Amino acid sequence: MQLLVPDREQSALLAAGEARAVGGAACPEAWAPAPGRAVWALEKDSALIGGARAEAGVLTGLYILPPWQGKGYGRYLLRAVLRQPGHPAAVAAPGDAAGFFRRLGFAPQPDGLWRRPAPVSDGVVWAQRALAEALADKPAPVCIDATCGNGHDTVFLAGLGGRVLALDIQPAAVQATRARLAAAGYADPARYRVVQADHAGLARLADREGFAPADGVMFNFGWLPGADHGVQSRAHSSRTALAAALELLAPGGALTAVLYSPGHGPQEEEKQAVLAQLTGLDRARFSVTVHPGHPGAPLPVLVRRLPV
Repeated sequence: MQLLVPDREQSALLAAGEARAVGGAACPEAWAPAPGRAVWALEKDSALIGGARAEAGVLTGLYILPPWQGKGYGRYLLRAVLRQPGHPAAVAAPGDAAGFFRRLGFAPQPDGLWRRPAPVSDGVVWAQRALAEALADKPAPVCIDATCGNGHDTVFLAGLGGRVLALDIQPAAVQATRARLAAAGYADPARYRVVQADHAGLARLADREGFAPADGVMFNFGWLPGADHGVQSRAHSSRTALAAALELLAPGGALTAVLYSPGHGPQEEEKQAVLAQLTGLDRARFSVTVHPGHPGAPLPVLVRRLPV
């Protein structure tokens, strides 16, 4: 997926979309770049799937086109926009989309706009940086991406210079991760293994593939963006996988877990179960850091196995 400035044809498609919107007029001119206005389009596999618009630092439009709604792309688009230089600091009254913005930490203010109490905290980026720092003294770490998704963490781990085992229960995730590794130049199957497997069987898989013990393990819980939301990690299997990963960790190794939740349902159950599991670890063996985040934002946790 990529974020870009739309051309006039794309602007017309955005204006015509019967999608979740935030204020503003649905006409092509409203989606054309202009002084004081920033417009972005979201593309996936060369197809336009949505867009966002800001006027004078206020987000006034957020569209996901109908075929792509309900797949997590609205959240992805908003976070991508909020990472842009000079990103919008507020949202115009969201109307029917109020619940969407509230879950992501926005709240109504006396001036009629919605704001977050602080800039977006990207839990995935924090987790990657924390793991890189924890493994800085290991020139060729053995790493596992236990929920590879679209392969971003897998490529990050490959960049640390060692060997990587990546797994996911969804065939689409395995295909996407293999393609992303190949595009990044990590094509040696002896060093970079991607397999379709449930992370609940991590212990046996890591031993069979020669990735035990491991220096680093990453988990990114939830569902694969753009895939079936009915296929996602669950509390019981996630706790089993985490327990296995913690036992796989070599002394001095590190594990990260990024947790998502809209505040209810299976993801909230998983988040609370994982937090309880990790924060309850034996502090004589592990150190645990929970990075403070904002309501609705990904919550990253770093666990380090002590050297002795």
